[in-house]
Order: sequence, then C-alpha cells, then structure tokens
Amino acid sequence: MKDVNKVFLMGHLGSDPTLRQTKAGLSVAQFRLATSLWASRKEEKDSQAEPETTVWHTIVTWSKTAETCAQHLKKGDRVYLEGVLKTRKYDTQKGESRLVHEVHADRVYFQGSSRKRAEAQAAEAIAS
Repeated sequence: MKDVNKVFLMGHLGSDPTLRQTKAGLSVAQFRLATSLWASRKEEKDSQAEPETTVWHTIVTWSKTAETCAQHLKKGDRVYLEGVLKTRKYDTQKGESRLVHEVHADRVYFQGSSRKRAEAQAAEAIAS
C-alpha cells in the first residue's frame, strides 16, 4: 500500500487571505481556518472538558487558486478544502529554530459568504 498525505477541512476563515508574489512571480495566498473539535459523549461525562474546542489551521494556496481565494474570500466565510500537510523549518532573527505546520490546499470550495457580507450584498441589490 502506498503512503497517503491528504487533508480535508471545513471551517470558517479567521482572517482575510493575504496574497503575495514569490521571487519567481508565483502567486501565493495564506489564511487561517478555524474548525471545531467536538468532545465525545463519554469525554463529556468523564470530565469537565469543554464540549467544543476551536482548532486553528494555517492554509496556503498557490497560483490561480491563491488569486481566486484572495479576491473572493473574507474573514468569517465558510470553506471546504482539500490539500496536503506540510512542515517547514525556519530560523528566527534570534537564531531559534521553529517548525510550522501548514495545509497546502489544491482545492478550495466556497460554502457561502459571512452573514454581514450577504446582508450588504442584498442591500446593494435592493438599492440598484
């Protein structure tokens, strides 16, 4: 059997995507995605744990996907995405080594805009 590195996430954007260009001219967008982790019934009974925990993920997209995400997504929007988990290492200015875990998404499906944006668009349509 071959190895598999595949990530599927559905959640809400915690920030607007930031778009930049690499030195080679390739578009790359990055944003934070919040997902909820629900405690099982047994865990709820056995402890005083919170029934829901928010987990934050750093999402990276490339090329056309990056440009589309940066153009259309805003903080609070719900998305479903597919990608791979990547870890990279870098050194801080103080010389400390850090590890960063990122999901490099190759597919991003928009699940709808945030409520405020939807209301603003509806008001704009009525005014037109």
